[in-house]
Amino acid sequence: MHCSGASGVDLLDPARAQGAATGGFHPLYLFGGDDADLARIDGCSVTIEADGALKDALMALAAALGCHPLSIPAGGRMLYHAAANYAASFALCNLAECVELWRSLGFAEDDALRALLPMLAGTIETARDKGLANALAGPVSRGDVGIVERQLALLESRGGDHAAFYAFHTRRAVALARRRASPPPSLDALERALDASLARSLDLARPACDEP
Repeated sequence: MHCSGASGVDLLDPARAQGAATGGFHPLYLFGGDDADLARIDGCSVTIEADGALKDALMALAAALGCHPLSIPAGGRMLYHAAANYAASFALCNLAECVELWRSLGFAEDDALRALLPMLAGTIETARDKGLANALAGPVSRGDVGIVERQLALLESRGGDHAAFYAFHTRRAVALARRRASPPPSLDALERALDASLARSLDLARPACDEP
């Protein structure tokens, strides 16, 4: 058995060839490397790829740890692990982007995190209660094209990839808004504004080619 999220169970084929039962057991948890992990892991999910008696044993192990077992199909671990980054390390990247922009306004990183982490926790709780689409807040949830355009213009003026980062995220927010029972009618206009901003940002980021 291995505990890698991305590696396939075929990594253990040499052991299988010797008669061993093989499988994967991946705790879906961002370990901090301290004793607090022992308590925090309670309630997290564990993805299991195995068959027969080994699968039953790993399911029982997950339950004994207080975890929720999930079965994953063979060959699915790489996509599963890539996607999980969005809820773990990439969430930290989003926080880091916010902190960087706020620091330009004079906020210390500690103060920014003190303000942002409760908001993030509230967002997660709302998503748990209402689902992803209905937890969406902010200008996209209202279909406020004007605010999004002004924010894009501001971020474009700062240079770098801030505007593109914002635009790609906002496109995902538009997709969430479309899943609502009554989506804002201005989502098409929002997408056009995002596409225009991305075209500008990505064009600026493209290296100029020397004329022959």
